[in-house]
Amino acid sequence: MSNSSLLTRSCVLTAALLCFFLAIIQSSIWNGAETPPWILSLTIIHTASKYIYETLGEPLGVTEYYFFGRVFFLVYLGLFVGLKPWRKRDPIRKANPFRIFQAALIIAFVGNIIAYWGGGWFGTDVRFIGFWLTEVPALAVALSASLIFGIQMIRHKSAPLREAILFAGTPVFALVSTASFQYMPHGPVFGILLALLFLTSAQKEKPVL
Repeated sequence: MSNSSLLTRSCVLTAALLCFFLAIIQSSIWNGAETPPWILSLTIIHTASKYIYETLGEPLGVTEYYFFGRVFFLVYLGLFVGLKPWRKRDPIRKANPFRIFQAALIIAFVGNIIAYWGGGWFGTDVRFIGFWLTEVPALAVALSASLIFGIQMIRHKSAPLREAILFAGTPVFALVSTASFQYMPHGPVFGILLALLFLTSAQKEKPVL
């Protein structure tokens, strides 16, 4: 395994763990009494988050929701590092869905910044623009593009079948994780990261896509 491959997988794993941690916190804050029982049972995470917030967030005068929400941009950065091995693979020159997948995730990242940072400064209207009008639609486009990309790879036999199936199955990962956490954007992004973890594990030194 090359150093670059190890770095890529480490970044994806770190992003997935951070996403899981933040999803537990944000889901419990947002859902309150309706939080899924399995999330409430993870007391060690809630205890840790309370300590972190009281130590770092409260002195800044930021609510717990926005404090942990603003950290989420790091998850996106880890996701982008994980996508790097596939950026230069372009087996289908015209309207390659992977380019759409990648561009949509960048737009979602911008929407996330607007929602958590801008929303905290300028109110719920800005959060609505960042989340519902930018990030959510962009994630929906990204998942659709991933599905199409995987199907095209299967049709053109341009990648190992396992990798093609994982790209095509990314929306399933996203739907299951969103239903489990009952919170967005952490749910769908965690699903994408899970698929990416399997993809980076399946990736050879020089995959042919």
